[in-house]
Amino acid sequence: MFPSQPEIDESPSNELTPNTASDSGPVMEYNQRPRFLSRPHLSHSLILIALLLIITNAYLALINQPPIYWLDTSNVSYTAPVIGTIMANSPFLFAGISAAYLLIVWLALALLPRYPALVIWMALCFIHLRDTIQWSKCGLNQIHYDPSNSLFCGIVDFLLAIIGASILGLILANTWFSKEAPRAIEGQTMPQAKRKLSGKAVIAAVAWISFLTIALVRATMLPDSGWLPITTQNAPTPRADGRIAFDTNRGKAVLFGGATAFLGENNWLTENDTWEWDGMNWTLIIPVTSPPTRHSHALAYDEMRGVTVLYGGRNHQGPLTDTWEWDGTNWTQRFPSISPPASCCHHMYYDSENGKVRLYGGYDGVSFYSDLWEWDGEEWRQLVVNSSSPVASAFGLAYDPDRHQAVTFLAGFPTGIWILRGNHWSNPQFDLEPPQRNNLGLAYDRTLGKHILFGGFQEGQFFNDTWLLDDKWQELDSPLVPPARWGHTLFYDQNRGRIVIFGGFDGKSYLNDMWELVVTEP
Repeated sequence: MFPSQPEIDESPSNELTPNTASDSGPVMEYNQRPRFLSRPHLSHSLILIALLLIITNAYLALINQPPIYWLDTSNVSYTAPVIGTIMANSPFLFAGISAAYLLIVWLALALLPRYPALVIWMALCFIHLRDTIQWSKCGLNQIHYDPSNSLFCGIVDFLLAIIGASILGLILANTWFSKEAPRAIEGQTMPQAKRKLSGKAVIAAVAWISFLTIALVRATMLPDSGWLPITTQNAPTPRADGRIAFDTNRGKAVLFGGATAFLGENNWLTENDTWEWDGMNWTLIIPVTSPPTRHSHALAYDEMRGVTVLYGGRNHQGPLTDTWEWDGTNWTQRFPSISPPASCCHHMYYDSENGKVRLYGGYDGVSFYSDLWEWDGEEWRQLVVNSSSPVASAFGLAYDPDRHQAVTFLAGFPTGIWILRGNHWSNPQFDLEPPQRNNLGLAYDRTLGKHILFGGFQEGQFFNDTWLLDDKWQELDSPLVPPARWGHTLFYDQNRGRIVIFGGFDGKSYLNDMWELVVTEP
């Protein structure tokens, strides 16, 4: 009468369904997730490799910065303009952006389905492996490139690329050709493959990041030799062509004047302030009387009479011809009956052999001078030179009290080193000499027994190379180098036992930084 009901097969099914299990196997449950999360994902090992490459690249970008970057971030070395701009702003900004980038990559690789994530993984690994190789010591970006080792560097870079690409290729091949997991029933999620990292992988990753962190800390530390910055609480205003003489009796360096701004048409804003440096800090002295403002004058300390002598220079009125003396408290103008020509850009030094201050060279706006004068505390006297005497302006001069001779480095004609001993000039020739330049710094280091030359300017080029001279020239390779400049002052600070740089002009701005040279001889 009624249609028969279909028989229900109550026998156990061999097919697994959600929340059921066979008698012979474990229960397999599927979580209900959004579809974009329901696919197989990359293993944690692959994700870790990509993240470590990104971390390594960021660390190497900081580790390979020149030492001066950690003092002035504008000295960044990076070929990518965007990255360079970020690093020039602040290393902390670069680290923060790198951390944000790392988080985005981790989320993308962890949440995207396996094959799109694998494509992204390949691209990221290629990019950051390439950049990591570029930060090698023979980097493709040539930041550390040495032309003399071009073949060796090319081989190193090639081998690094082959090794890195081979490792990534093996990892990729193992992942790509591994046995795929079974497909899920429609509308259900797949059980996720085991993605947990092994303990060895975690330990290796932590060890590698720790190694990079130690290397970065070491890179930020100042070297123990070469040029080192001096930090002071007080400092004179930035300037060029100021002059410094060291008072050996009181143990203080005396700074007077200098140019602090260019006003155009061979005119500068000049100062007439007096500062003293005690080896640790600067002190502004307010004397009752001071000479008029000026730059490119000359200073020398008269050890016999215990005063610092000033002569000439230039200000808005033109070249000057006045003589002043500083006794540590006040300036006193002297009025000799005869004086050297009004000039700037000359040099003075104390001749320890005869106990008098000497003046050589100069420029009055028309003529260059080669005359030699001597100051006895009362009068200027022109000396007779018994040899050819080169003209000189904006040159370097340093007196060697051990050999009783003045050493000059001339930029005009004739060029090179000229040595004045007594009243006789000589022009020794060297196989190797610094490139020609003017407005350089030259001083004698009594600790080393050598002359030190730094910086200068020639035909639009600013120099920041350092040269040492005893019986030959030797260029010094310093890990940390002051910015290129001209119009700076080099002097020997007997308190520190080292040559010190102050001020100058770098082509854009006037400077008031200080550096000292520490040379560790073999």
